[in-house]
Amino acid sequence: MPVEPVGQWARTAPFDEPIDLGAVERDILARPIPVPERTAEEKGSPVAEALVGLLFMLPLAALPLLGYAFLWGASRESDLDVADSLLIAASVSSLLGIALPGTAILLWGLTRQRSAFISAAAVVMPIVSIATAFLLLSQGIPVTTFAFVGSLATLVLSLVLCALVFLGSKPSPPDETDQRARENAARLKERTIALHVLRDRGLIDLATYEQAIDIPLGSWGCLGAVDR
Repeated sequence: MPVEPVGQWARTAPFDEPIDLGAVERDILARPIPVPERTAEEKGSPVAEALVGLLFMLPLAALPLLGYAFLWGASRESDLDVADSLLIAASVSSLLGIALPGTAILLWGLTRQRSAFISAAAVVMPIVSIATAFLLLSQGIPVTTFAFVGSLATLVLSLVLCALVFLGSKPSPPDETDQRARENAARLKERTIALHVLRDRGLIDLATYEQAIDIPLGSWGCLGAVDR
C-alpha cells in the first residue's frame, strides 16, 4: 500500500492547538520514507573503472618493455653515439618503470583495500615485469647497470604489489554511512515539506517557522507547544 505523501498528511491531519512540533516531528520520523538505492551510475561500474585505470596506466606499464626495446636497438646499432643514446634511454625507462607499482603500493597502503586501478596494476605489472625479465635473459643483449637495477626493482615491487592486493586487502566496509546520510536527507526534506504546510495552514507563526526549519532532526521537541 503506497504511503501517503507527507504534504498531504500535514494538510489533512487534525493537529491539536497549540500545536506540539515535537510530536509532529516524531510522527514524521516514524513514517516509512523510501530512500532510493544508489544507481549503477552513482556506484560506478567496476569494469568501466578498470578500463579507465588501464588506459591511464598503459604508458607507465609499458616502460619496462620500452627499456628492453631500447636495449635491443642499442645492441644492433653500429653508430656508437646512437647506441649510447639508446642505452641512456633504456636506463631511464627501466628506472621509471618503478613508478607504477611503487605508486600503487603507496595508494593501497592508505586503505589496504582494492580499487579498480590498484587491482589492474597488480595484474598488469607482474605480467609486464616477468615478460621483460624473460626477454632480457633469453635474448642475451647487453644490459646497463641502471637498466638492470630498474628492471629488477620493478619486478620485485610488482610481485609485492600483487601479493599485497590479492592476499592482504581488507574487505570493503558496508555502505552504511552513505545510506544513513541519504535517509537523513530524505527525512529532513519530509520535515521541511510538512513545516511549509503547517505555515500555510496558519498553525505556526513566521518566527517559529524560521526557527524550526534550521534546527537538526529530532530537535523540534525543544520548541514545545506553539500558538498560532
